[in-house]
Amino acid sequence: MWQSPDPILEKYLPTFRKGGELVPGIAGGVLEPTNLALYTYARQNPLRLVDPDGRWPTVIHEQIIDRAFPGLTNAQRQILKDRSAWVDRPAGQTKAHNHEHAMKSPGEDPVSARRAIDENIKNHEEAATKKQGGTPDSVSKIKKNALKEFGEALHPVSDRTSPAHTDAQNNPRDWSGIPTSESEYQAAKQHEREESTISPAQMDTAVGAARESFKRTFGEKALKEAATTPPGQE
Repeated sequence: MWQSPDPILEKYLPTFRKGGELVPGIAGGVLEPTNLALYTYARQNPLRLVDPDGRWPTVIHEQIIDRAFPGLTNAQRQILKDRSAWVDRPAGQTKAHNHEHAMKSPGEDPVSARRAIDENIKNHEEAATKKQGGTPDSVSKIKKNALKEFGEALHPVSDRTSPAHTDAQNNPRDWSGIPTSESEYQAAKQHEREESTISPAQMDTAVGAARESFKRTFGEKALKEAATTPPGQE
């Protein structure tokens, strides 16, 4: 079976020696032949599993949103999902965007990185509150542009609950951006393995963090409604 649209492409790629064996070099992006197979990057489900960098697949971010905010309408939750997916866009995977994913660059001071991540989240929460014009009386009064802004805070809030983003000392883990060396590629693959699924405990932690962020942005009354499953939908 062909693993790539061009089955002989590997012959023309750069190589390096690994354990005495000549293997394709810079094994990332278009320089990895299997990455060019049409749907392997998304487990044969490219419409749902968008995962350009090995972070939680989009479907897991969507599960967190659905679990955290059953009291929002489908349309409101979709706004959050769409904005979360936008944060994970390919252009957002460079080291310059690490704090938007609750991570740090190699060599970056972890304390400074945590402060920058906190500031990024706070800026989006406060911008959402400003666009809302205060705290809403009910979730039906939440404005679309306020939800969009909140979605950009929600993404790193959820990401930082993942052990693949935050270590045991509560420090952001390293992300080198798009892999350009074997070691960076292996680190990205390890990151992908760590975030291929989410445990029940991780889900509970992510849901709790998402709701706290929502409360800071839209108030406790709106959170209570957003976090409560409507009658008849239990």
